[in-house]
Amino acid sequence: MGKYVTLKGILLWSEDYKGLAQWYQEKFGFEVDPKFSYEDPKDTGITLIVGDSWIWCGKHSEVHGANKDPYRIMFEISVESVGTLYQELSEKGVDFIAQPFKSPTMDIYYATFKDLDGNIGQLVGRL
Repeated sequence: MGKYVTLKGILLWSEDYKGLAQWYQEKFGFEVDPKFSYEDPKDTGITLIVGDSWIWCGKHSEVHGANKDPYRIMFEISVESVGTLYQELSEKGVDFIAQPFKSPTMDIYYATFKDLDGNIGQLVGRL
């Protein structure tokens, strides 16, 4: 049986993929990877570098408007300090739906946010 190595990235499909990518650039400071960002009829989107992974903000013909079921899937961004980034991102206008809180089962903290399209992500790490 084959071996799984890692979850490399996450794809966020959007009607306004450029606006979504710009939001992550402005709020989180993620940089564009030009090698994997395209405007092509077969594949259109912008890749944002997040440590050793990436977020792809892509155009999809079946996606319209905000996420209608944002709680179904949440993605996590591992950070050094949840509290520090929560403060910094709050000051930049990021909409947090949960302030930093300790996991009930582990010695780790989370803070939950919504992006421009209503997708839900979490910062995860030490307080």
